[in-house]
Amino acid sequence: MKYLLILFLSIIIFSCSNNNNNNKESNNNNTDKAAINIDDSKDINQTEQSNTDDKDNKSNNSSINTNETEETTYYSYTDEEIVSFIESGDFQTIKKLIESKSLDVNYNLEIDEYSKSTPLIKAIEYKQTDIINYLLENNADVNLTLGYSTPLTEAMYDEELVRKLIDLGADVNLPAQSGFTPLMASHNNIAIAELLIEKGADIEAKDDYGINALVYASSDENEEMVKFLLAKGADANTVCEIENEDMVISPTPLMNAAYNGNINIINMLLENGADINYTTDFGTTPLMMAASFNHFEAVKVLLENNADTSITDEDGRTALDWAKLENFEDIVELLEEYN
Repeated sequence: MKYLLILFLSIIIFSCSNNNNNNKESNNNNTDKAAINIDDSKDINQTEQSNTDDKDNKSNNSSINTNETEETTYYSYTDEEIVSFIESGDFQTIKKLIESKSLDVNYNLEIDEYSKSTPLIKAIEYKQTDIINYLLENNADVNLTLGYSTPLTEAMYDEELVRKLIDLGADVNLPAQSGFTPLMASHNNIAIAELLIEKGADIEAKDDYGINALVYASSDENEEMVKFLLAKGADANTVCEIENEDMVISPTPLMNAAYNGNINIINMLLENGADINYTTDFGTTPLMMAASFNHFEAVKVLLENNADTSITDEDGRTALDWAKLENFEDIVELLEEYN
């Protein structure tokens, strides 16, 4: 039981620190082309359209470049090369591709089987301001979501950029592929979180793992964000549910705080009505969690707030039993004082 909970809580903590890593992978074997007029017998960087039949055939081979006119110069690059232009800040090449209609501003960059993106998302990811502004000026879709990012979730490093995207119509509740919302992504920036909530962000929205912003913040031991979210009305008893085979593990923010032994967050949650005796589907309580991980001060705080020491888990163990099992003598003595 305990070790299944450890596994799940580790997943949450891992998600907090790696929520934006999935869309940063690249694949050197990607051979998809982002432009039309590809002819290996010619210069890969430039070809000329010679007749209407060629134009029709090439239009059928690509989802972009559908507004060709005769004697227009087209450019052909792989998706990986386009990403490299964006990453390096090669504004002139990106501008050339878009002006020649060789690249659509909303083109689907397929970096590999699992990693998809758009020029705008990549430009924001790599903090290329000139390219970002150019794409926006050319009507890049601020709500186009591919892969594990949206323009807003990638922009969390820049409050003014977030504000600009919102002013251009970005949906503050638009989730990425995994259900990850901009508010969840803002967990290290209070000012942006406040802006998102002011613009209508759902404070209780959950991702595909059943995790919301408060659970992320408590798992990440982000005290300022926990305090901020609670002040904005976040539910201290929100339950995070994730299926594990035929079972469901359902920890709360308080369970996460007890697991981490963070007494400041424990106190904040308790002050905001967190259920001190909440039990998971395995019968585990915050007190058991703190005791079994040797968090003496956390155990003390929970006991001082009337945590029930008599509750047993599905194996019939109390918090005291867990402390004895782990040979945490100081915690054993403390719990015995309250029994």
